[in-house]
Amino acid sequence: MEPIHLARGLALVNVVVDASFAGVGQAIYDDPRRGRRWAKWAGLGLAGGIVLNVSDAVWSRATKDRTTPLDPSVVLPAHETDVTLQQLAVAAAFVPVWWFGRGVPERLRRKGIDKPNTKLAVPLTIAFAAASAPGWFRHARARAELLD
Repeated sequence: MEPIHLARGLALVNVVVDASFAGVGQAIYDDPRRGRRWAKWAGLGLAGGIVLNVSDAVWSRATKDRTTPLDPSVVLPAHETDVTLQQLAVAAAFVPVWWFGRGVPERLRRKGIDKPNTKLAVPLTIAFAAASAPGWFRHARARAELLD
């Protein structure tokens, strides 16, 4: 498989994981028991971390023969720093959504809508995927270019 195709496939996995974090994390608010919510959020974080680590392991394994070992003194390559900054920017962009949308579930509940956080999770998931996709695909392109 060509590195760019593998990198794009893994970027798609990362977009889905990011969007799932946002959507499922919002839907968990409908669980009335606070302790169960924390357990679900912890499980979600663990599962997402595993998926992202497997994604990186697949990339490393597939490109092992094409890359030279990194110097251990190098902390973060430039493209990894770009991903980190992009994720921080996406998270910061969603702070106003969180701040202004705090009362929306309660207003929907008063209108008789059952499990309003689950209903809000769908548009939030789509918005988060749309916001994070360009950064992940830019990261995929940078990863593939490092092998050329």
